[in-house]
Parts: sequence; C-alpha cells; structure tokens
Amino acid sequence: MNKALLDANALIAAFDQSHADHPRARAFFERLTRFCTSPQTQGAFLRFFTRPWTDSAGQRREPRMITGQAMSHLNALLALPKHQFIPDDLFGTVRVLIRRCPITREQGPANDGGCLPLARNCTIE
Repeated sequence: MNKALLDANALIAAFDQSHADHPRARAFFERLTRFCTSPQTQGAFLRFFTRPWTDSAGQRREPRMITGQAMSHLNALLALPKHQFIPDDLFGTVRVLIRRCPITREQGPANDGGCLPLARNCTIE
C-alpha cells in the first residue's frame, strides 16, 4: 500500500510507543509513500495525548503530554515530506484514495465515520 488517509486510531498507534498496536501501525506507516491527515484526525491525535486517561488497572493517569509537547509532535509529523493535508470538505472539491487499513481488525468507533464522506470525495495526487 502506497497511500492512506490514516484514521485517528492508526495515527495514534503509529506514534504512541505504549500502544498495543504500535509495532504493526509503525510498520504500516513506514511502508507508506504518502499519508494524509484531516482536521478530525489531527484533533483526535492532540486530544489523545493531552487528556487524562485510565490505565488497564483502572488507575487515573495524568495526560501523556502537555499541549505544547503534543503540538510539537504533531507539527513534526505534518512536516514530513510524505504528508498531505486533506481539508474537511464534504462538497467534493477534493478527492482522496482510501484503502482499508490492516492495522486494526475491528470496526473503528463512530468518530471514524466522519472520515468516510471525506474519503469518498477526495483523491491523493
């Protein structure tokens, strides 16, 4: 696979070394010649790293990063030459080629449903 519009789960797993799917997600990401993000996936990336969370033992944890750190990581990701930004454009002025991501085997949360209309109306050049 050469191109992908990464959903929030794939984007987070590729860059969070503590994520259960990190090795597979990172390997998938490294094989891409181009990857896309949207405002929705970028926002999910920032929310994941900057909000308190609960670990598998039920313990409440501090955010993984402060906002400035998360923004720095996101900006570094967006500066990669193989990155392409896809605006939230549901009116068809941009088109995206999307393929099923093999990283997660289960269907994503409802939030990922917002990526589908975007992907249907977009192509990666």
